[in-house]
Amino acid sequence: MARGDRERFGGGGNGGLSQVDIDERRDNLPPFNQRNITGFLKPRTEINPASTASEDASSRAESFVPLADTSWAAHAALIKDESYRLGFDASRLFDGIVAAKSGLRGLYDPDHRDYTHYEGLRTNLAVMRNYLSAQMNAPQLRSIAEALGTALANDRLWKRPFTRWLNSEVANVEGVGAGEMYKYLMDIQHKPALLQQLRVAINSTFGFPDRNWGLPALETTPFGPAELSAPLAAHEAGASPGFVERYLASSPGSSKTLAL
Repeated sequence: MARGDRERFGGGGNGGLSQVDIDERRDNLPPFNQRNITGFLKPRTEINPASTASEDASSRAESFVPLADTSWAAHAALIKDESYRLGFDASRLFDGIVAAKSGLRGLYDPDHRDYTHYEGLRTNLAVMRNYLSAQMNAPQLRSIAEALGTALANDRLWKRPFTRWLNSEVANVEGVGAGEMYKYLMDIQHKPALLQQLRVAINSTFGFPDRNWGLPALETTPFGPAELSAPLAAHEAGASPGFVERYLASSPGSSKTLAL
């Protein structure tokens, strides 16, 4: 991997960001009414994506709410509005795959000593899952979840020199971490090729990951610099539940499902 890539994805110590950069970006994010995420998992829940994937299709449907507003503030507010039940939940296929691949027990186990520490990462992953569910098909979502979980798992001293990895502490910064994860996904996705069908066939035959995601451009997503710093229009932190309904791309209060 090139030196520039190492510095961007962790070789520089903080995913290419200094602690001053992280603190400054965090301070520039719009304020939210912070809430602890609880009650999503039973204590000591073991994550097994294989068993999850074997459930019937109706129980594996990922619900999501599409937003017309692309600001990070709107998407984060939606996730934090408990009436929509869109927060990180390892019983969901996407969240469960990330939890299992990452090996971060504090990400999903409320009894773990690091559970409260990873609240930012849970929010970032939930926003990404809800946003991408409106953009991707089910196999693409699985592939993205596996890529993120593996990159977080590779944030180990003995793995970093030999793998592509994401700094888990940078990824844990609300908003900023989501932007870094999305840039990582854009960097590792497969670009269009002349022999695209041949590459797909080779990947399928040898079990290589299919990363033909076709991710939207960074600046058109909630994860771009401008959208991360944009305020939640016409609202103040702590508004009453359901206030995000005005941002829905479909009819107010509706949600959609993606069969997995």
